[in-house]
Amino acid sequence: KSAVIIGAGAIGSFYAVTLAKMGFADITVYDDDSIEEHNIANQMYPITLVVMDKVLALTKVVREYSGVTIKTIGTRWSSETAKSADIIVSAVDDMDVRAQLWDFYSNDRGVKLYVDGRMGAQVFRAYSVDMAIQEEKEYYQRSLYPQSEAVPERCGQKSIIFNVLQVAGAMLAMTKQFVRGE
Repeated sequence: KSAVIIGAGAIGSFYAVTLAKMGFADITVYDDDSIEEHNIANQMYPITLVVMDKVLALTKVVREYSGVTIKTIGTRWSSETAKSADIIVSAVDDMDVRAQLWDFYSNDRGVKLYVDGRMGAQVFRAYSVDMAIQEEKEYYQRSLYPQSEAVPERCGQKSIIFNVLQVAGAMLAMTKQFVRGE
């Protein structure tokens, strides 16, 4: 199976490393950001990689932990640069971007599973959508709302490491269940 992960921050970095350790070799990751010191507490990057572009750092980390070489796109995802895959992972922190991703990938683009993780402080939600099941697509569509309606949180409250691990773990469990037909 192939996977495209949009976002290499907290959720995306842990998801990518673990997905590779689970045996996936065809992984593409989008992100246009670089690692800052405050990212170290909740992302899968060592302090030695601060200031490096996240996708370049993630390439090193994934290879170090799994032996897999991922593909990266060091720009913000857009419909013009969009790649498709069996599995699409939304690991972004903006509801408007989530809606753009869903609008693009929910149209017949060969996607079999759509996975989305959302978190704030000590709560999270993990969604997985079997794209062959219309009811699941409709349920997910109803979960979207504008970023202007999102609860604003101070940066330090956004990511508590154990919560990052829980949401990434839930998303990975959903991915494994789908791939294995469970």
